[in-house]
Amino acid sequence: MNVRRYQKWAKSGLAIMLAGAMMVGTAASGGGMTAQAAETESSDTVSTQKAVTSDAASLLFTEKHITSDLTLPTIGASGTTISWKSSNPSVLSNEGKVTRPKKGAADEEVTLKGTVKMGDYAKARKFAFVVLAESEMGPTKEFALDQVELLDDYYLTAQNSDIEFLKKFDNDRLLSRFRETAGLDTKKIAPYGGWEDGWLGGHSVGHYLTAIAQAVKATGNADLKEKSKQLIKGLAECQNKLGTGFIFGAKIETEGYVEKQFDILEGKTTGKTWVPWYNMHKMLTGLVDTYKYTGNKQALEVAKKLGDWIYNRVSKWDAGTQGRVLGTEYGGMNDCLYELYLCTRDSKHLEAAHKFDEPNLYKTVAKGGKNCLNGKHANTTIPKFLGALKRYVVLEQTGELTKDDEAYLTNVEKFFDIAVTRHAYITGGVSVMEHFRKDNNQDGTRTQTNCESCCAHNMLKMAKELYKVTGDKKYADYYETTLRNSIMGAVKSESGAAAYFIPMATGYFKTFGNEDPAKNMFWCCTGSGMENFTKLGDSIYFHANDTLIVNQYVSSKVTWEEKNLVVTQKSDVTKSDKATFTVNAKDGSTIPSAALALRVPDWMHGKAVVTVNGQEEKAAFSSGGYILLDREWKDGDVVTMEYPMSVDAFGLPDNNTVFAFRYGPTVLAARLGKEKMASTTWAGANLTAPLYKVVGDQNQKITIKYGESKAATPLGNETLTIQEDMSTIEFIDHIDNYLVKDTTSGTLAFKLKGTNADTTFNGGLQFVPFNKLNDERYGIYWYFDTKYTESDEKQILTAKENGRLDASILDSTQPGYGQYERDVIHQLQEKDSVAGTITDGGSTRYAKAGGYFTYNFIVNPDKGNALLCQFAKEDNGKTIKVMVGDKQIASKKLAYDGTAAFYTEYINIPDDVLKKNVKKIVPEGDTKEYTVVSVRFESGSDAEDSARLVGGLYMTQSFSDQAVLNTLTSSAGEVSSANDTFTIVVPKGTTSVALKYGIADQFGLLYVNDKLVDDTKQQTYELTAAPLSLKVKVYAEDHKTVRDYSVVIKVKEDDVKKDDTPKNNSGSSQNTATPKSSNTSKKKVSISITGKKSVKKGKTITLKVKKKNVKGKAKWSVNKKKLAKLKKKSATKVVLKARKKGKVKVTVKVGKLKATKTITIK
Repeated sequence: MNVRRYQKWAKSGLAIMLAGAMMVGTAASGGGMTAQAAETESSDTVSTQKAVTSDAASLLFTEKHITSDLTLPTIGASGTTISWKSSNPSVLSNEGKVTRPKKGAADEEVTLKGTVKMGDYAKARKFAFVVLAESEMGPTKEFALDQVELLDDYYLTAQNSDIEFLKKFDNDRLLSRFRETAGLDTKKIAPYGGWEDGWLGGHSVGHYLTAIAQAVKATGNADLKEKSKQLIKGLAECQNKLGTGFIFGAKIETEGYVEKQFDILEGKTTGKTWVPWYNMHKMLTGLVDTYKYTGNKQALEVAKKLGDWIYNRVSKWDAGTQGRVLGTEYGGMNDCLYELYLCTRDSKHLEAAHKFDEPNLYKTVAKGGKNCLNGKHANTTIPKFLGALKRYVVLEQTGELTKDDEAYLTNVEKFFDIAVTRHAYITGGVSVMEHFRKDNNQDGTRTQTNCESCCAHNMLKMAKELYKVTGDKKYADYYETTLRNSIMGAVKSESGAAAYFIPMATGYFKTFGNEDPAKNMFWCCTGSGMENFTKLGDSIYFHANDTLIVNQYVSSKVTWEEKNLVVTQKSDVTKSDKATFTVNAKDGSTIPSAALALRVPDWMHGKAVVTVNGQEEKAAFSSGGYILLDREWKDGDVVTMEYPMSVDAFGLPDNNTVFAFRYGPTVLAARLGKEKMASTTWAGANLTAPLYKVVGDQNQKITIKYGESKAATPLGNETLTIQEDMSTIEFIDHIDNYLVKDTTSGTLAFKLKGTNADTTFNGGLQFVPFNKLNDERYGIYWYFDTKYTESDEKQILTAKENGRLDASILDSTQPGYGQYERDVIHQLQEKDSVAGTITDGGSTRYAKAGGYFTYNFIVNPDKGNALLCQFAKEDNGKTIKVMVGDKQIASKKLAYDGTAAFYTEYINIPDDVLKKNVKKIVPEGDTKEYTVVSVRFESGSDAEDSARLVGGLYMTQSFSDQAVLNTLTSSAGEVSSANDTFTIVVPKGTTSVALKYGIADQFGLLYVNDKLVDDTKQQTYELTAAPLSLKVKVYAEDHKTVRDYSVVIKVKEDDVKKDDTPKNNSGSSQNTATPKSSNTSKKKVSISITGKKSVKKGKTITLKVKKKNVKGKAKWSVNKKKLAKLKKKSATKVVLKARKKGKVKVTVKVGKLKATKTITIK
């Protein structure tokens, strides 16, 4: 099997990750020395072996089929030396240089041996590659949709359900806003809801036009053909009524001012807008596609007039206006205008298209600098490069391609490689919360909002066009992976309902749009989803010269008119490792000379076996990743190809302990049940995502974090412990021995063996095709460790700190990104504020002098609440004021003296201010009531702009202060407790005990003998001497409140009488105790504050806490920090410094008890 660290498809050199995976070695024994010397020798040997095995385990390559040089490290992360030896240096040298076989020659298999050494100790690993010969394919051409017939049941179901969904639409509702804009009678028929009934209205109409045109071309559906015809007629009527070529289906803010959204973008006026050029791209594309697929000339006429309107507007742009517009999401305006130009050859349309090109962006990204895509909105950026590629393709077809234009292709190729190798997941999907983040940070950004399906839709368009231009097999590899997993995994094939986000974090589920258009919210992914499943046959086959190319193994039939050739394929990669092709003459006569090229999948294990009419083609071989059969074909010839499949493991570049699995081209995911699936959270305008992460018996409420979109701290059950005495990489290297087919299942399914999954999960973990897991939670990626893996204290602390931050976040939005700001919860209100972006920081918003902007935030009135804001260091000296109701809660003049470009600060909302200003809302489209407060951000004065809010903006609640050890479970013996002491009595002869500590706060800290340990795992103690005493400290989630416990492990002697220790009668071998106190429950517990009730301004007083039958440190706070400040806080007292006259409340907390005292400042 083949382990892959990043994803595949790299072009410009492959890298190896040296990430330090731990492989535990065994110490060599020695003799003939003193005990001290032997101990030192053993320690050094163990250290050396661990270093070598760690660095050896970290040698993980990016792909199996290679075409470019490898970057081979010579020094390991642990200081080892690494040497390399190739089995065939003529194609892959010892230094990693790749020399591809010539065109027409066979691809070469080669083994690369890496030897990791320190001192006299060494380990070797072998890696198998296939060096692909130079491609003979060159440019290829696609078959038309009506030349390919789907026969695969799964794909056909998706296509047919999409067609049925499209049939449900009412043309009058689709045209409602267009007619309103044009001043025509709407027949009192309302538009569809969600995004269609707002500032983005009409975008779905463009998608709909494309989807039904494809359906008509692919299937000849008469109903949709008539709907298309009437819809185009209605749009033409709207266009003619306005007389300018303009048509628009969004809400109009000012009656009669139909182009207002476009003027707002150009800075000519102010008002409400979203992304009107994005909207226009969908409409123009739909019109052109209608003409291309159905031949409707009226559609082309409407498109021409709209193209003229676009030219008339954009030709007047100066550089400043152009920059303003191109700073927004404008879809693929260059893409659709170049396509229109190809149809019209009108130079105005070519000039208009070029106005939307961004050569500086293309060149910057093509340089491949570190994090060159960080912070960019993914589905804004991908279409920009699609437009660049379309310029190259169209100008090449028209014979107008210049030397400068050739760079457009190079830039797109580079972008594609960066997007895939640095940002893609095993499914081929990219993005987190719609954005690209830092390079190779996929594990760090696995959330419930990964892989927007629009991104996969557009990446497939790019892969297809790049394949047509270059014939490079890697684009076909990517297309197959992403179509089968990202696209087919984003639809309920039986209903046509489409998904927006595809979570890559374990424990979530997909959320889908409604299959009834009358109830749908019409997200962007609803629109691209309409298109995806009426063109499923478009990239199964291609042709080049006299060669028919098979790129996907999907049951289907292709008709090649020019060659009088019909090829019928029967295959199903989820059921069989063999495809059968029946060759027929279309008219029954002879077949002209033609070759059949069968793609050799990158997921294939072993040799492909090809037969013709039952006879093995032993002379057939793979060249450039294809097996070419060039022969005289006869009607009825049958070709078979066997492509052996096995389970492959795929890692992620930023964590060498996490893996996902694929069988052939099918991504596998573990089934995790349906618990809490009714609980969702808002993830943007009219868009929901899972609220709870559930993995087995563990769950956590995860509020979406806008901006940075960091992954939540993994739940303990997400880590699977290998039970055999082997390292993680040895287990993964042989994953096909442990992830084995479940023969009891009627469909493709695998059971995971060899880990603790069988005891952690009821029934263990069953892995099935991810693309069909639409109604339950799932886990694609899993962490692995061994019984010997030691937790690192720094990593534990970081995970706890991140986890408590996640848990504290009640709500978030992203200033400057309209979709999140204007959703049904946050409801942005603003006057004279400006949205923008900042390099590496994402979107921003600030208030101009005298301006403001306001958001609603969900709050928790039962706890302390605080805003968590991110600012830019370059804004030092600027001020931002924060208001809640009529109360100013902060006026911050930025004066950050740290080194980071961006930093965060908390702004507390006083309890009394919060309680005075909270309100209840029930958002449109929801039945749940939310408790919110409106927060207003203002400029510091009427003479200066405010500081910017950058990236994510969060509302948080105070950390919990429960420092309690709830339970202690032992693997042996009997457990009892009294007060804060646990006693475990184990049978005589017991050599070790495994303890599981259950602390109250999930993100609290557990110290045992002053060492921070992972409370989600059992801690094993060797009983070399008894009794064994353990000093335990439990910190609350606030990481300040602490409680001490003692654990004593005793060995039961034979003559010890039966005692009164509580027994575990459950039949389990493990025993659990909870803390008990025979007296505490009878004693009255209380706290109070003692000290003076008044103080003069400028003076201090000392306040003390009086505790009765209570243990624990005191936590002090004051409600009005402008009036008084608390100093010298301790477990028993605090000093209050009076600043201004008034009244303040001082609060002390000890555990769950709280006392308050009012102090008057005179």
